[in-house]
Amino acid sequence: MKTGKKIALGVSGIILLLVILLSGTGWFFYSHPDRIKALVEASLSDAIGASVTLSRLNYAINPFHVEAEGISVKPGDGVRGVYLTAPNFRADLSLTGPFGHKILVIEHLEVSDFSCRILRDAKVPSSPGPKKRPSFLSGLIKQLVALLVFRDVRLRGAALSNGNLTLQTEAQTLQATGIKAHLNQDHQIELSLSLSARWPSRDIRLLIPSLQVETDKAISLTNLEIKGRITIARAAFESPFADLKNLRVATTFIYNHDQGAVKLKGLDATLPAARVQYDGRKDDMPLGLTLKGDGVFNLKNIRLTIHPLKVVMRDALEFNGSLAGVLGSERKLSVDVETCQIIPPGLLRLLPPGIKRRIHWVDLRGPVHLTGRVKGQEAESDWFWDTNLTARFKKNPVSLKTRQIQLSGDVTGKIHGRGRVPDVAISAALSGDQIIAAGAGIELKPSSADFIISGTYPGVSCERPFRTD
Repeated sequence: MKTGKKIALGVSGIILLLVILLSGTGWFFYSHPDRIKALVEASLSDAIGASVTLSRLNYAINPFHVEAEGISVKPGDGVRGVYLTAPNFRADLSLTGPFGHKILVIEHLEVSDFSCRILRDAKVPSSPGPKKRPSFLSGLIKQLVALLVFRDVRLRGAALSNGNLTLQTEAQTLQATGIKAHLNQDHQIELSLSLSARWPSRDIRLLIPSLQVETDKAISLTNLEIKGRITIARAAFESPFADLKNLRVATTFIYNHDQGAVKLKGLDATLPAARVQYDGRKDDMPLGLTLKGDGVFNLKNIRLTIHPLKVVMRDALEFNGSLAGVLGSERKLSVDVETCQIIPPGLLRLLPPGIKRRIHWVDLRGPVHLTGRVKGQEAESDWFWDTNLTARFKKNPVSLKTRQIQLSGDVTGKIHGRGRVPDVAISAALSGDQIIAAGAGIELKPSSADFIISGTYPGVSCERPFRTD
């Protein structure tokens, strides 16, 4: 016999022996599911650095599926403060592709009634640890899976139902309940849940009974970008200063993983009313507020920018400008007022009764046009506001009524305020027309006057004496 034939026969014999050995190993594990369960628990525990246990593991070839019950993940060598339970798990599977290059396709993955708690001391490995040298049996099984079973895994469909997630940090507690998610074969996601967040030290609470997310295209994992729409309904925000109820927000979004940013397009929010704290009590404020704009939320520096931004409050205000806020450990807010029209009577109706009583003697009508900027920054659990605003008006009817005197007329001019609230420096150049005054022994027929006012609130003075024609 020639040497070549001997080598071929020898190689064929070795391959046949390996196939018999691997097939026997596969059949042994298939017929002994308890051994597979233990192997799965050990492999998953080593992979994620936590303690993974299963109450029951069941699988079948025809139809090809895997079922697990009582999945539990608890802290281990590499994971701390993370607890996960999933009573029910099922995966319907199939194999595609030629021999030796088959792909395991997860046709449908279903997880129900799962619960996850992440505590304030949570810790997960930032990078995988050193790989352990696999045992001969583990290496043999891996080669068997790669050669005879599959080399890659693909997910076609998935469904999560009745899930709960709790996240605790030093400052806040976040809880998501009723989590439902569906991934179809086009890799489009539908997600719905209820969300609540509490900041106990600040006595602040956020409630979102309905949050829905829908993606409108397949998700690419190589260049991770997610496009879709977010809808928030019946949200409420409670704090010592104000309560917001029935807040609704809807927007399309594009999440780009490489940029670490979420782009917001067609942002649309409505807030019908609020309760604002003043003089130790909270009063209703019928806002009728709508907000529209486009923005970007940068996840790396926790910065939100909205431009253009349009805000309308019934017959009280129409604002066009932009907003920029930093929401991380250092909180800042900046509002640029490009154009803003205020209707004083409409705005007056929104103010708390305590403020209304203080300014009841003033009645200003007609539109007031506002431009400028307002900046705020949090320091030592308090907010400080700096203003640089200019208000302009033209022939606005105004009347002043006190017990001693009554005055009315038309006013034209501008008022500029600049500085940190409440110490705002005020300067005003005003012209009055058709001014009528009566009372306190004074009777003034229709007249005109120019005057300049300046000072720091609340102490202001008239630099130019009242002059009539």
